[in-house]
Amino acid sequence: MNENGQRMLELYCQHELCISNTFFNTKPQHRVSWRHPRSKHWHQLDLILTRHANLSSIKLTRTYQSGDCDTDHSLVCSKVKFQARRLHCTKKEGRPHIDASKTRDQTKVKEFSHNLEESFPGPPTANAQQRWQYFRDSIYNAAMSTFGKKTSNSADWLEAHSEEMTPVIKEKRRALAAYKTAADTGNVRVMYDGIKQALGPTQKKSAPLKSTTGGHSRLG
Repeated sequence: MNENGQRMLELYCQHELCISNTFFNTKPQHRVSWRHPRSKHWHQLDLILTRHANLSSIKLTRTYQSGDCDTDHSLVCSKVKFQARRLHCTKKEGRPHIDASKTRDQTKVKEFSHNLEESFPGPPTANAQQRWQYFRDSIYNAAMSTFGKKTSNSADWLEAHSEEMTPVIKEKRRALAAYKTAADTGNVRVMYDGIKQALGPTQKKSAPLKSTTGGHSRLG
């Protein structure tokens, strides 16, 4: 390596650069890019650089000897896969939902009408946008104070069926422990008994098959 090569390597190390030509197991003729006119020896002079953090985006770097570039150097190309960067934007927290199921109660409906009338002492004198915001907020506040906030009724399925699932889970664990103990000791019979207890008995099924004469035969 000459002095220029040493300077090049120092520059790459300083800026955390990588020579993508050397990271792929390609054929020898796909790594070199220039042939000496007298010695006929091939050399790797044309390089494609990338930052070390972006090395995973480069899928292949190789030389194409058949490329017509109007020069004595061969064409060197890289296949790069770009991924769009996701921009995470903070979403503004919305208002709580109103419990619309309470609108069936006529007493609540009358109370809502009364609260809505009290929230409109007089038409606002501002522009159309401010009047619309005032109208919207008045209806929402009156409905929220009357019907209340909507609550989620989706309970955890496992907690709701814990009385049924707990014995089954314990039985599964006991059968698994017996299976592992039998497998470690080499007791094949106890091991298969544990499988039957965990999975249940094997069901024997039969399906009708056509015979050579065209009828149906039973295969059990």
